[in-house]
Amino acid sequence: RYDNILVICVSCLFSAGADGSVTISSSAATVPEGSSLTLTCTYTGNVQLFAIRWINNGNNSTLKYDITIQQPEPCSIFSTGLNETLFTYTCNTLTILNVTRTNQNDIFTCQANLNINSGNSVIVSVSVPISTVVLTSPTYSNATVNAGSSKKFTCRTSRGLPQPTVEWYMTSSNSCTRNGVKIMNSISSSPSESNGLIQVESSLLFTASSLDNNLWICCAASNINTQWKLSGTKLLDVNSHPSPNPPVIDDFNKITDYQMIENSTERLTCRSTGGNPLASLAWSCFNGIESNPNISGGSVSRSVQFTARHPPSTPEFQLNGTPVGVLISIIEDSAQMVTCHSFGKPNPSTNDFTWTKGSAVVSSNSVLSWTGGIRVQDGGSYKCIVTTTMTPSDTSKTQVTTEVSSDVTMNVLCKFI
Repeated sequence: RYDNILVICVSCLFSAGADGSVTISSSAATVPEGSSLTLTCTYTGNVQLFAIRWINNGNNSTLKYDITIQQPEPCSIFSTGLNETLFTYTCNTLTILNVTRTNQNDIFTCQANLNINSGNSVIVSVSVPISTVVLTSPTYSNATVNAGSSKKFTCRTSRGLPQPTVEWYMTSSNSCTRNGVKIMNSISSSPSESNGLIQVESSLLFTASSLDNNLWICCAASNINTQWKLSGTKLLDVNSHPSPNPPVIDDFNKITDYQMIENSTERLTCRSTGGNPLASLAWSCFNGIESNPNISGGSVSRSVQFTARHPPSTPEFQLNGTPVGVLISIIEDSAQMVTCHSFGKPNPSTNDFTWTKGSAVVSSNSVLSWTGGIRVQDGGSYKCIVTTTMTPSDTSKTQVTTEVSSDVTMNVLCKFI
């Protein structure tokens, strides 16, 4: 689980009055947003301490706090009309009960006896970690590009604070990792702010070489120390020697992605005319089978039969981006997100997923979450159903719909108060 984080910076100004000195300190270097922040005011001097005054000038010099605590014990608030639901106090401490991003860059100081200022201040820096980074383009699983040409890739982060940093990598597998080759050039970044949080869209203009074929492109993003989020990947399909006159498939010249139904038999003919020297064509497929050439009338054509074998895979699950099994333990009231994953051809889209609990549909996309956090009554057995329809390019053939599913059990762990 990744919490919202609040970072405290202490900037020191060395000062000491004739009657003593005062310092202010914070309870911790980092605190989750929405939790409390305790400040301590320490006085050293010969004059009897009769009051400690807390001052917060805010992030725009507007006074937010002006609280005076009368000494000695039992200490009490001197001021009236304060909203005491926002803080608690002791004789020499002040606890802010709910620090949020509105406290960004607030400056806290304290005084002793109303005339000795603290020699330093506490500057509040609020941080909200990002939850995701998504590789938004290209939209296809394969990125096809000619050697020496460029392809644009785009990643988008969720909103966070401070501004997220995005890095690009080239890897040898379809799992994104920061152990791959880091890409440093031709990267641009476009941040946008909403509700005090910043989202970043990063673009990579990647120039491919023949050596990049069958490698993978992905991105990683972070805005909190070592808490990195990884995107999905795109396979590089690099054409090393494009023909001057690209070949076409007979009767399907305008179709770039010829769809075939699983277990059906198809026959395609590929032709290329012109070019100097005469183009040499070859079919390529995963098993490497290639038909014999048939040269006639200045064109080269080859025919081959295909059988598609790409149904959706059995769904698997991730909890907040981490792969898990079919028994998931989640702490009560926590905001968790379970994602159902399946791969095939065509690849299932988000709306091809359905979550059910018993006979009730609880989600109509790949993500299952609980508004306000999961409750004990939300535990139990769930089913993720993936339904895809394979539509052939040959309109004389019938569409085929395939459905696969997996069961998963949500085990809700009770919190003890």
